[in-house]
Amino acid sequence: MRNLNGLKLIGMLVLASSLANADLILDGGAVIDTNDINAMSIDPANGDIYIDTFSQDYTVTTSGTTPPPDGSVVINSFTVSPTSILEGDVVIMSWSSTDATACTGTATGNLGGWDGSAVARSFNGQRVVIDTAGTYTFTLSCTGTNGPVSRSRSVLVSEPTTQPPTTCDAAPLQGGITQWRDFWSIDFPGPTYDNERLAITRGGYWALEFDTGDIQDHGGIISVANTSTNGVRLGAISACPGDFDVAPECTHSWGSSGGIGWATDGHPGYCQLEPGTTYYMNFTFTDGFDQSTDRCLSSDRCIATLQHINLN
Repeated sequence: MRNLNGLKLIGMLVLASSLANADLILDGGAVIDTNDINAMSIDPANGDIYIDTFSQDYTVTTSGTTPPPDGSVVINSFTVSPTSILEGDVVIMSWSSTDATACTGTATGNLGGWDGSAVARSFNGQRVVIDTAGTYTFTLSCTGTNGPVSRSRSVLVSEPTTQPPTTCDAAPLQGGITQWRDFWSIDFPGPTYDNERLAITRGGYWALEFDTGDIQDHGGIISVANTSTNGVRLGAISACPGDFDVAPECTHSWGSSGGIGWATDGHPGYCQLEPGTTYYMNFTFTDGFDQSTDRCLSSDRCIATLQHINLN
């Protein structure tokens, strides 16, 4: 979390938060794309402004504000990821606090295992399966000498789309489709650099749908090693969801890290995509054809953290 001082920033924050495609400049240093802002809030106790982006959190401290006294509870971090999943997939929560005597986790939708249960003051990897579509808000509240402090995160759960386009045959594996913007919170070919976590049903596939439009660019989607389930992944870019029988440059099998490059500008060695065409970035922990060949080395759902890089 980055801490930034300056009362003069408050007016700028309120104005910039209502502008689309604008940059928010903090303390003359940090630059935030307002499209990357997930939530903003003001602490009524001290006037501090919290900016929650999809990559990290910022705190803007008002000038002359006295820092909380020693021993006051602080929620250092609270993440719930991925922020967009399909029904039946899992979200993973992590948090840490300082000087908390107790913490409690709650969630809308009566999610067992988290809703109303006492939780540790710091934890990494609490998992909750959500079976019904909707928007769910997870709240972590910690108490200490300065009273309760809370942070909230929201998750969008969508119904899986199992019907392929009319020009596609049914995929050999069972799976679902997520729109590019729903997953990355930005239209293709963005983001330039970002990470998002996804959950893949064991023995099935997950597809990310996007349209190349008139984009002339190239980039890649890779799996981040240190935040992913162990196992062998198979990825493919194809014109049909769940299709892994594609050209060699459009598919790749890897362990905890690796990925596939795409190109609409003819960049050599990458999967070549046509303009104005819908494609699917497919992922699975099988061989792409047989649900019994599950290669996800986990007792839970198969997790992968994806990173998209726009190289132009």
